[in-house]
Amino acid sequence: MLPGANWSDTTFTSTTLSGLANGYFRATIVTNAIPSLSSIILIATPSVSAPPAPSGLTAGAITASSVVVSWHLVAAADSYQVLRNAGGGFSLISTVTSLSYTDSVVSPNTAHLYKVRAVTSGLASHDSNIDLATTVIFTDDPLVAQTTTVKGVHLTEMRTAVNAVRALAGLSAATWTDPSLGGVRIKAVHITELRAALDAGRSSLTLSMLSYTNTLNAGTSRVRAVDFTEIRNGTK
Repeated sequence: MLPGANWSDTTFTSTTLSGLANGYFRATIVTNAIPSLSSIILIATPSVSAPPAPSGLTAGAITASSVVVSWHLVAAADSYQVLRNAGGGFSLISTVTSLSYTDSVVSPNTAHLYKVRAVTSGLASHDSNIDLATTVIFTDDPLVAQTTTVKGVHLTEMRTAVNAVRALAGLSAATWTDPSLGGVRIKAVHITELRAALDAGRSSLTLSMLSYTNTLNAGTSRVRAVDFTEIRNGTK
């Protein structure tokens, strides 16, 4: 400390240094109270902005207890925060430097929402798009039109997946015509019930609405492979 200087009472005001590279610089402060103060160190730090949000996020179950989440590169990002909503809001589940993450802490027959944020120098971006993943592994996936035989298990699995989505949305489980499918022929009403129940769940989760290829009329319309595939894809 310089003789006569009371640093505890000294106030310094900051100014903006322009046109300087990052690093250390020497400067001399001259005041009326202290005619000449020896050189001190100034540090110029770069201005850092939050990176853009990641795009192209997709999530999908690869087993009944694991989901892979992937997204596009953000050039400025140092790392990425992966967030999951299993009901009750999003929470951070991992920070990674890669462009994908495998979530292995999920249960079978459950639905989850995922999103990511890019991080640069501790600053996080806005959220990416959100995608849904449901840990129902469908039998005979994909279904092949005019080749795959429609089975009761296909309908049962879709009902399980749709109710998982509804549970995530905080909705009650849907009820179905013909709850027991033993010996029951698959009918248009089975598909229209699934569509309505799934649409309500996706709407509550603010996910995009689905469009369906076929208009189904009870008693007259034939159920096709595409009707199953569209519902499956809406839960995956």
